[in-house]
Amino acid sequence: GLPEVIVSGENMIAAWHGNGTRVVNFPVQIDPVNPLGLINSAPAIGDLNGDLVPEIIVGLPNGTIAAYQKDGRPATGFPLGTSGAVDSSPALGDLTGEGDIAVVAGSDDGFVHLWTFRGNPGVLPWPMLAHDARRSGASDAISQAPSGSSGDLLVYPSVFCYPNPVNSGSTGIRYQLRRDAQVRIQIYTLVGDLVASFTGTGFQNQNEVRWNIGNIASGVYLGRVEARDL
Repeated sequence: GLPEVIVSGENMIAAWHGNGTRVVNFPVQIDPVNPLGLINSAPAIGDLNGDLVPEIIVGLPNGTIAAYQKDGRPATGFPLGTSGAVDSSPALGDLTGEGDIAVVAGSDDGFVHLWTFRGNPGVLPWPMLAHDARRSGASDAISQAPSGSSGDLLVYPSVFCYPNPVNSGSTGIRYQLRRDAQVRIQIYTLVGDLVASFTGTGFQNQNEVRWNIGNIASGVYLGRVEARDL
């Protein structure tokens, strides 16, 4: 599928899927108690624990290196301490050829710091600033055409509503597809009356449809999500 977009910001790391849908549990607030301000370090992405799933690694102005898993939880062994603020971007790589992944970062007091992890050198989708030493900014990820194989289009249990409950504004109806599909979402009262309906194209990976509840009476509603091949 499409690669994700991951950026640092004001005391946070934000992430979106390639179709523009926000990744679940993101943005991550780095320090909700003592906000760090703007994070200048661009994230590096690579597998640090050998599970074939990359972590997100970023330098912080408080002098630490943070890392997060794909679900927004802090990675084991982090944060790492340095001797000064880290505004530069970490770099990842196998420096010895033995399969260990080095995390290298410079702090603003002129020191360079290095740690090693038992990661996977084959899973470094974005190992440094702008992807590579040439600063190409080009990802190696390949977006494959959706599979035409049979089977359920919807990933179960991937359908949920957030926030839930919701008292005003809107809520997001989320679902995940194994491949691009035509999707219909219907919202019913408990007695079966249709109150809202949405139809459109959903894309492989996670999707979100916003439901404005401004004119909806308070109560419990049931949602039905159907997907059909394009």
